Amino acid sequence: SLYGVEVKRWAVWINHLRLWLTLFVDMPDDSKHSFEPLLPNLTFKVRTGDSLVQRIGSKTFPVQGHANLPQEVKRKITQLKQKKRDFFYNKSKDYRIIEQEELAVFRAILDEEITERQKQIRSLNKPVEIQQAIFQASLEEQIKLDFTKETEIQQARLESEIAELKAQKQSLKDKRPFIWSIEFAEIFFDRGGFDIIIGNPPYLRQEEISDPNDALEPKDYKEALLEMLRLDFSDYFAKSRAQIDQFKRGRKPSGRSDLYTYFYVRSLRLLNRQGVHVFICSNSWLDVGYGAWLQEFFLRKAPLYLVIDNHARRSFARADINTVITVACAVRSKGVKKDHTVRFVAFKQPFEDVVFSDNLLAIEQATTTQQDQCFRVFPITVGELLREGSEVEQSQLDNYEAVRENMTQPGKYVGDKWGGKYLRAPDIFFTVLEKGKDKLIRLGDIAKVRRGFTTGANDFFYLEQLGSGSRPSLLRVRNGAGWEGEIEEEYLKPVIKGPRECRSIVIKPEELKYRIFVCHKSKADLQETKALEYIEWGEAFSISIKQGSKKGDTIIGYQNLQTIEGRKRWWDIGNCRYPDLVMVKGPWNRHFVIINSAKAYCDQQLYEISFTINTDVPFWGYLCNTTLTGIFFELEGRRNFGEGILWLASYEIKNIRVLRDVQEYQQPDQHFLRRPVEDIFTECGIDPESEVPIAEQEPNPLPDRKALDDIVFNALGLTEEERKEVYRAVCQLVWERISKARSVNRNG
Repeated sequence: SLYGVEVKRWAVWINHLRLWLTLFVDMPDDSKHSFEPLLPNLTFKVRTGDSLVQRIGSKTFPVQGHANLPQEVKRKITQLKQKKRDFFYNKSKDYRIIEQEELAVFRAILDEEITERQKQIRSLNKPVEIQQAIFQASLEEQIKLDFTKETEIQQARLESEIAELKAQKQSLKDKRPFIWSIEFAEIFFDRGGFDIIIGNPPYLRQEEISDPNDALEPKDYKEALLEMLRLDFSDYFAKSRAQIDQFKRGRKPSGRSDLYTYFYVRSLRLLNRQGVHVFICSNSWLDVGYGAWLQEFFLRKAPLYLVIDNHARRSFARADINTVITVACAVRSKGVKKDHTVRFVAFKQPFEDVVFSDNLLAIEQATTTQQDQCFRVFPITVGELLREGSEVEQSQLDNYEAVRENMTQPGKYVGDKWGGKYLRAPDIFFTVLEKGKDKLIRLGDIAKVRRGFTTGANDFFYLEQLGSGSRPSLLRVRNGAGWEGEIEEEYLKPVIKGPRECRSIVIKPEELKYRIFVCHKSKADLQETKALEYIEWGEAFSISIKQGSKKGDTIIGYQNLQTIEGRKRWWDIGNCRYPDLVMVKGPWNRHFVIINSAKAYCDQQLYEISFTINTDVPFWGYLCNTTLTGIFFELEGRRNFGEGILWLASYEIKNIRVLRDVQEYQQPDQHFLRRPVEDIFTECGIDPESEVPIAEQEPNPLPDRKALDDIVFNALGLTEEERKEVYRAVCQLVWERISKARSVNRNG
């Protein structure tokens, strides 16, 4: 049996017509002699209504499941099924009788729900005997109080549910709404939901979402969508059964979510326990931030089996949308097991040329990465996906084995690049993951990654070093506001202010132009110091506000800036520590990690990397600069920024892989560490503007670059051809990113 819902009446008619035409084309030739109607009546198969928001009167309510229905109600459902079947085969013609019986069945179910809750209330109010011999008098009294309080909470909840059910029943008298449980009563009350749902939901960005029936304002309709989530899966989304109007912490969907993300969740609710869910839909949720909540829902509640992409042909030639096919199963009340496997499949040829039984069986049975000329499948467990997309808050760990034990605990889920990493990544990426399964480790498992500090007033805190002061303990400096003078060197720390100062892998103090004012002392402890004089100058300085609602205003003293005024001592930026390694937030065509031998502090434009294990920092920093790291940069980062910049968030840097153990230790090449880092094409010896495609070029990496890469390549056991593929792949990824930005600029 086939069922469907369209929000517009005319769309229902078109749906009927298409189904009739399909049936007519396949009809046996001798049917033309029949005196009986040839085509079925589809009135109760494809219905009109809003699939997402179910409202009776002013109330939104969930797709309800009803267990243990009384025999009388079951009998009515059986009769309703028979009448719908007769109508389908044109044995009856009055659809209004069936519609009335649908409502009658739903009212009977609501009555049964009300009666069941009334019984529960009567049961709660029965006297409960507490045995005197078991408890002391004071303990017995406390138990009675706790029991009474719990009883009152349960009774209040049941009474609220009864009032809601009565309101639903009353609203049925005013207007017939679209209710899944009414329109398809024989499905929900007999089977518990649909066996299979196949869908291609509409693609609407959040700013375009509105009520298709124009009953609600766009803002109210979006609130109704959120309410739908909390009602359909209250155990997952709602704060509690008593606070159904609020989301659990971290479970509220992003306000930028496209409409189709809500179709995913609602349609999963419409399945029975053994149901299967298949969507062909936009692939954007696989990579963008607003898709994180949907990714997590699949990982925790609804087992996802397949995510399928086709590299050879788009599914809809006329639509400017890239799609994927997803196959999932109904929501599990106990959640998804961590060892459940999700398979990401990339077909390399059109579906009609490769979707054969042998290929499908190979995909279904794959436990490791498999690839040939037809497809590539990458299996990964739910537990691994949760870890990949989680922001892990780890305490300081002082040895490698402690890190190894702690690696299995995911933290807050923030999303992952499922499309970029598991569907569109170059083949060599999967080869590296497979060969490095027990040899690579996430950087976030052995190091803390965080953004550099924000001063709140760069003109005051950043000072350009001009030279020595009038005595050995002083330095002569100038700030961004024009002040020039001397300050004690103990309060002036080296700082990497921005990406332009990062030219080589190792930074020495003498190469840094700026110092940062770092002072934790009180004014009383600073008596007769140049530092105190500088603080007092800052408190008297006239500052012109450069941005925000107060742009153009003038205030006296840095201590009155909104970015600073909350500090106990406005001149104290806090207990900052210099990191082991430093990384640029937004690289362009150079991939490198800086070894912080200068013991410099970092501005918020940079990331600080501090190891949580005892390690040889220079050597690990050396290894972090392998070309292989560049592939992880490109696949983890976001490309939708101006000028082709690759933007990396801290959790994305944590996902970058580095070697777990290094057998082939060698002293880092000092020339390599201190020479300027060239663009990736020069480093790898590939010409992106050559007439020969990057994929066909013979890489010629710089000698010191190759020496570093060989340490990692040898540890992973990569062949000579696989090593060349690493160079080609990273150059291809970078070139696609920056050349796309150039083309946009030329056309703009």
